[in-house]
Amino acid sequence: MTRPARQHRYVRPWAAAALTVAVGLAGAWAVPTADAAPAPQAAAARPTGKVLLFTFDSKRLLTDGAHVTNAAGKGRATVEVGAGHFKKVTGKPGRAARYPLSSGYGLLEAPDRRAWDPAGRDFAYGAKVRVATAQASRNMNVMQKGYYKQSGGQWKIQLDQGRPSCRVSGDAGALLVRSDTSVADGQWHRLACVRSYHSLVLKVDGTEVASATGTTGKVANSSVIRIGAKKLGTGRVDQFHGRLDVPFLTVH
Repeated sequence: MTRPARQHRYVRPWAAAALTVAVGLAGAWAVPTADAAPAPQAAAARPTGKVLLFTFDSKRLLTDGAHVTNAAGKGRATVEVGAGHFKKVTGKPGRAARYPLSSGYGLLEAPDRRAWDPAGRDFAYGAKVRVATAQASRNMNVMQKGYYKQSGGQWKIQLDQGRPSCRVSGDAGALLVRSDTSVADGQWHRLACVRSYHSLVLKVDGTEVASATGTTGKVANSSVIRIGAKKLGTGRVDQFHGRLDVPFLTVH
């Protein structure tokens, strides 16, 4: 008698992944995580994880034209001031940069790098700040890449009379979130903007304080990163006033 042919069972492979990203120095603070979303294949070759982290712990003076090395990988920022230099002050931990400068205006500028454009992937960015009440009477940029109507989008964090806000725009739309509470109380605060596939969240000291639902699409522009001001020169520069430390960007 002929035996029936053996049926082979095909097991479909599967995988589940959860991506968590953290940034900070030893003993420093952790970066909030964002919900994972499918990453476009075109972005697969880009670096992921902590891709930007500037610190002020070296002994080098931050005079005009001096460089600050990216502690998270390639690239560096250049100090741009009209005169004098950034004053290094006590951070938490290590050292921090104090604004404004002796010239009254200044910023750090990092040239465009492909790794600093998150495209369609989830990402988080922010910094630690310490601002006194008297310093919070104006709008102040903390960090940004791109402008409001720039082709390729924008990611930005700023303080509006001491209230932190995040804005992310891309080829599918824009999201803006703002805290109702000022952080200009003379204490250190950790600010983070977390963009996932479907939302933008603002966190202060690890706690969510504002959020918006929606998509921004691909965020990839040719702009430099500016830390501490929108630009140098005349007009509205949105100069930061206070202490600033560990500006960061993570992509995953």
